[in-house]
Amino acid sequence: MGHIEKAIELNPNNFECHRMLAEVFLAMHDFSLALEHSQEAVSINPNDPRVLSIFGELLVKTGSIDEGIKCLQKAFDLDPISQGQTNSDKRVAALFTAYMLAGDEESCASIFRKIRLPRIETWLLQVHLAGQQEENFSDSPWYREGLGRYRHSDWPMEIDRFHLNNPDLDARLKRDVERFVTTGMPVA
Repeated sequence: MGHIEKAIELNPNNFECHRMLAEVFLAMHDFSLALEHSQEAVSINPNDPRVLSIFGELLVKTGSIDEGIKCLQKAFDLDPISQGQTNSDKRVAALFTAYMLAGDEESCASIFRKIRLPRIETWLLQVHLAGQQEENFSDSPWYREGLGRYRHSDWPMEIDRFHLNNPDLDARLKRDVERFVTTGMPVA
């Protein structure tokens, strides 16, 4: 943190430092400072997909969902396979989370089918959506694969790492873990 702050002191227009500070403050659940730094980064470099991605994610998680989805879509359009990735799952998963928070289950279903290997956040949010619909998904390949991969996760820590900024949803996800994951029994 000290190094990033020093870099910004030397060059306040360093969008990469503002982007990194946005990521750090998001990890610390300081959504206000994260949003502030992501806004600064996007004002300096509005076409960098990494900047657009963190800005869009923060907009979604602070209530400006439609604007956030536009940023996340633009990040995907500019660079579908983000740095260090081998496929578009990371960018697509960000859109999935945004549409889930928007309550757009139809878009979520469409997007989920495009994800090759759902990350833990995307998988649990899909479990949550399927459970809300009281859909029997226990034999679905996506559920069984994810259950095998994630069953023994530290769920409170993982849900905290989703940085959803929504305590009610966090609590529902923790209940879903108990109902659908730790018991292995999705729907009676």
